[in-house]
Amino acid sequence: RHNTIDNAMLSMLSTPTRLWLMRKFINGAIYLKHTLTGRVPVHQVYDTLLPVLHHHHPPADDGSAPSDLTPVALPARVYMPEGEGPFPLVIFFHGGGFVMCSIESHDSVCRSISSKSGCVVISVEYRLAPEYPFPVPVEDAYASFVYLHAHAGEFKADPNIIILAGDSAGGNLSIVCSQLASQRNGPKLKGMVLIYPSTDLGGTGVHYPSYDGPSVGLKKEHRELFMQCYLQNENDKFDLRASPIMASDDTLRLSPPTLVITADLDRLRDPGEAYAQKLTHADVPVELKR
Repeated sequence: RHNTIDNAMLSMLSTPTRLWLMRKFINGAIYLKHTLTGRVPVHQVYDTLLPVLHHHHPPADDGSAPSDLTPVALPARVYMPEGEGPFPLVIFFHGGGFVMCSIESHDSVCRSISSKSGCVVISVEYRLAPEYPFPVPVEDAYASFVYLHAHAGEFKADPNIIILAGDSAGGNLSIVCSQLASQRNGPKLKGMVLIYPSTDLGGTGVHYPSYDGPSVGLKKEHRELFMQCYLQNENDKFDLRASPIMASDDTLRLSPPTLVITADLDRLRDPGEAYAQKLTHADVPVELKR
């Protein structure tokens, strides 16, 4: 059976309430897609959120300014392999265009990574746009990386073997955290796993062919609206924390060995592969799988 949400009903609710409701719906739909039916089209899941995001950006629900970078406690979920440890640590940032998904929607992914790799996996729920636009998710992700490095032993993890991983927007955050760690003398990384990462939010000005090609899930209008919600102004897209593909070779050269996974029918395929090529040019060990 198909559940429908009437736009007239949504219009009766406040924007923060609509966002909360739709995110709950989306997380449930993605959970069903991964674990039960496998029949929920991804583009339908995205479509349910579009009418809500077209409204004006709501204020942050805690009364703070949308760009407030004051440290906050972030939800996280820990996945432990069997054994005594210490284990390698994978810090995972979920995708969702910076506006949706959560540790719930990516639960099955993180469980699988932990069970098959023998790593501790910690999935971090960073704050989302439009309530918390760029650069709040970036700083949330980096702060969680620094904290988990300092407290790795509490999770039977080895602080010297940390891998950042994420899909789509989470891949973007993983890359940016790596670059920030180099700039801020932060923790050292053993590697990155980037799953169809979003590497260019428009900073290069390149219009990649995959943006117009066939795509399973992410429509052109989805991507454009997600960027409108995430970036606060036109200049943000030129910030390396938004478009990390623009980093210089000297910066890229400090990246850890990286696995980049792309999908043939995906709008993020070409910028993800272009980033892998730039890492190769900077002499970083890279494995690219499509």
